[in-house]
Amino acid sequence: MKAIILAAGRGSRLKGLTDDLPKSMLKLNKKHTLLSLNLKKLSEAGIDSIIMVIGYQAQKIKLYAQKIANNYEIKIEFIYNPFWCHCNVLGSFYMALGKIKDSFIFLHADTLFDIEVIEGLMQSKSDACLAVDFKECGEEEMKVWIDKNKIKRITKDDIGYQADGEFVGIAKFSTKMEKYFSDKSVEIFQTNELNSYMEKVLDNGVISGDLKLDYFDSTCFKTIEVDFSEDLIIAKTLFSNEK
Repeated sequence: MKAIILAAGRGSRLKGLTDDLPKSMLKLNKKHTLLSLNLKKLSEAGIDSIIMVIGYQAQKIKLYAQKIANNYEIKIEFIYNPFWCHCNVLGSFYMALGKIKDSFIFLHADTLFDIEVIEGLMQSKSDACLAVDFKECGEEEMKVWIDKNKIKRITKDDIGYQADGEFVGIAKFSTKMEKYFSDKSVEIFQTNELNSYMEKVLDNGVISGDLKLDYFDSTCFKTIEVDFSEDLIIAKTLFSNEK
């Protein structure tokens, strides 16, 4: 199975740590960076091919990721997003979609996880399955609401009542979703919304009834998205023993 890893952003919220270094190359422990641990776990889960969308410090992360991929015998292909500082996640994701010919795992390079999360998603037979951490969510988190064992909303917005949990940023999509994402992304871009998240396509789809979104309950496993310095500190604690 293939994975799409989004690694184009600058990580400006990490203050001085990413002034000349891609966020995913930050050290996690003596052995790993964020990216090297992700590639290791993807390899162990059976992912043998990766498409990585890069932008900020592109040459630096390309050389580094290629070396790590070689170590874990993963085929890796790079797509450069020249508009990385002018668009959000959906723009980078859109650029990778034409390379998809099979089911795939979606994730951000700065999201860390237990391997069981990937394994659980890979077992899903649905066209779209998202890893969800059931907890009380804050304003910045990508929130989900569940109804009848399906995700009925996914957005950072406040929709008037408490969310059931957070989409942790890792998902599995079937081949069918490639065309859906492509078509719906273009519709969003045509409204001049260049700063949209990938989740906007999913949220629009469940609202319209076009999509049925399943979920994998990742609550009992470790996951974290490293956005702020505080997140990096927590990540170093959670994954300190990774070898």
